[in-house]
Amino acid sequence: MTFKFKVPNKTWAKINTPGFPSLAPTDQPEQLTGQVMQMDASAPEERLARALDEVGIPYLFRYVVGAPKGMPGWKELDFVIQTKGLLYALEVDTAFTHRAKENADVLHDAIVLNDFQLKTMGLMYPKVFHADGDTELSTRENAKQYVKQQFGK
Repeated sequence: MTFKFKVPNKTWAKINTPGFPSLAPTDQPEQLTGQVMQMDASAPEERLARALDEVGIPYLFRYVVGAPKGMPGWKELDFVIQTKGLLYALEVDTAFTHRAKENADVLHDAIVLNDFQLKTMGLMYPKVFHADGDTELSTRENAKQYVKQQFGK
């Protein structure tokens, strides 16, 4: 004869147990590559490019003005941004790269605003924007805010 255990016929109470926490962090740390359009870029330049990409504003990075690159008189513009029917020239300034060159920036900005090739691309906004990479572009949130304030997106 086989022994059988009696199993009471009762329903188990449902207990709400907490679920497992998500393995993916909700706020990913910023992963910078040091590149924009396959060219070397500083962290503030890359943050600005990502903020522009996020809202769908087209831009050119490291646009050469004045003369062909390497020739006397050539200058490099960090960004040419196209939005709202205008072209905007933008330089990313940091303590390391641009701050001590106020007089050189005046000449640089004049060359940029009078560049023939840029003028053939569209209507230029009549000033060169200078974004402070150490504050205005110091984090991805700051970069998004800068794009929203300057370009309305």
